[in-house]
Amino acid sequence: MLARQWQLGEFKGEDAGTPIRAKLFAEATSLASLALGGKPPEPYDAKKPMEFVVERQRFEPDLMMSLFIGQAWLRKLEQKAGAAAGALIASFKTSEAYGIRAPVHPSEDADTSTVWIAPSSQTEEPPSKTQQKDLEFLTLLTHRRELETRLAAAGRGIDGGKLLADISTALSDRTLPSAQFVAQGVAVPASLAKKVDTLASDFKKEWYDKLFLPPSGDENAWVPEHLEHNFSLGVSNGDGTQLVADQYPGGHLDWYSFDVAGREKSTIANAPGPTKRTKSFVPTPLRFPGMPNVRWWEFEDNRVGFGLTTAAKTDLVKLLLAEFGLIFSNDWFILPFRADVGTLTDTKGIVVTDNFGINTLIEPTAKRHADAGLTGQWGMWTLTKRDAPRAVDTRLFLAPAVARSLESKPIEEVVFLRDEMANLVWAVEAIIPDPLGVGRDAQEAGKLLREAIVQAYPEEPKGADWEDVLLRYQLMGSVPENWIPLVSVRLQGQSASTAFLQGAMPRVPPLEPPDNATDLQKLAHKVVLPCGTILARDPVNHPNVIHEEELLRGGSLVRRTFQQVRWHDGGTFTWVGRKKQNGRGEGASGLAFDQVAVRKSEK
Repeated sequence: MLARQWQLGEFKGEDAGTPIRAKLFAEATSLASLALGGKPPEPYDAKKPMEFVVERQRFEPDLMMSLFIGQAWLRKLEQKAGAAAGALIASFKTSEAYGIRAPVHPSEDADTSTVWIAPSSQTEEPPSKTQQKDLEFLTLLTHRRELETRLAAAGRGIDGGKLLADISTALSDRTLPSAQFVAQGVAVPASLAKKVDTLASDFKKEWYDKLFLPPSGDENAWVPEHLEHNFSLGVSNGDGTQLVADQYPGGHLDWYSFDVAGREKSTIANAPGPTKRTKSFVPTPLRFPGMPNVRWWEFEDNRVGFGLTTAAKTDLVKLLLAEFGLIFSNDWFILPFRADVGTLTDTKGIVVTDNFGINTLIEPTAKRHADAGLTGQWGMWTLTKRDAPRAVDTRLFLAPAVARSLESKPIEEVVFLRDEMANLVWAVEAIIPDPLGVGRDAQEAGKLLREAIVQAYPEEPKGADWEDVLLRYQLMGSVPENWIPLVSVRLQGQSASTAFLQGAMPRVPPLEPPDNATDLQKLAHKVVLPCGTILARDPVNHPNVIHEEELLRGGSLVRRTFQQVRWHDGGTFTWVGRKKQNGRGEGASGLAFDQVAVRKSEK
């Protein structure tokens, strides 16, 4: 056995020592500022997860959430208002502003056989013939679950969303919430006015804001033109280092989402400076399952497979991994260094002392390559420099990201796809927000709405000579209700079309809006508008332009979901945000123009 070991060179000495001591020199800097969407930087708050601050969007309470908020408010009144709580609660439930509208049956002579949504006071007359053809009325008829929910909540709940909006308006205007309630028709006794004001302020700040913490109008990192988030972080190291993430799609945030941009002087006062750290270690040999044993005549396990069955000469990554795992695995040592979350750590060097007493300075590989004049800049977990694309920033950024979060099913989903036959890009709403707090199948909802429109607006009878017409000319075809067109446009100062503008398909036939309809409601009766918030709800007054590079042949998919996470200090954060993913390829809408159809002959 000894002769065999000598034959294989196991007894051959090497001019190398074993590390017995190491000292690491580093400099750590913390985050000082945060700028969302190109806006001026604000002081960074380490008590909030980064995804929460960047992704959260303003959320308008739907029907189910409004009922939930309203029930919480009524319970607060019942607990705090004392003997007069019953009359006050009844006043909220019967008010025109906060009372839930209830479905009632119209009289027999009314021109409808369906239910009608009337105020909770039920003082209005049944719907007229014009109201029966209103788009909002027809949409409601196609959603049976919403009708059933309103019927169950009629006279029992209040609109908590409207209640919170009025409380917020009163607090921001420095007026009394009780006065706002009285203006909305709620009978608030003078003896309870002060108590109601205190209760309303606490209800919003200590209950709703803690649950959702809604952003202000300027806190929005989403860029509609690119379907991505854009924000940057400032580091308090004195040289104005900026970490830019202008192409963050949403979902999970980490070090690879950032680049080091041009340095700007920080405007945040009292920002902490860099911290120098020096730490000594006893190097520990690296171990992993399936690692080759250092000594001979020992059985090894096969718990690690390197996937070499398909390795070719060009599979450099597989070959390097195999070489590391099989040949050089016992040459690696571990130095456990703990860095704080939200810091940028610059490792100046590591001094290693071997068993011969020789000290060796180890620097980042990219730095040694640059000093040697080599073109390659190899590195792991390093940041890219915007001003020097071939250079590598050797600092390690430990992003304050969420490790795991609870995510709901999509409450909204839009699929962007190219249609080469129609020469358009379509934004297909696959899932639209449901008033009951979940997502609704947009294709099914559009089909039901189209059927309701056809019943409310029947086609005019054809003439007597219609049967003799053999050819029928159609100017333009139709697409489903959930398909929104995007038309190629040329931006100002450019010679070619490089963007897409959100358009709208005409409603055929055009609907009749009510007399008191707003401009947006009148527009929705003439053209098909989106039902969600990812696309522009009013493309006329707020044009939605998306750059062409975001909608390539593969398309894109944007989802909106609820997320909840528990932060390292035990706090819980809930938000609704958007996430962009790769699309599903091209599609075909079937839209055609100038078509001639031949009537089939009857036998």
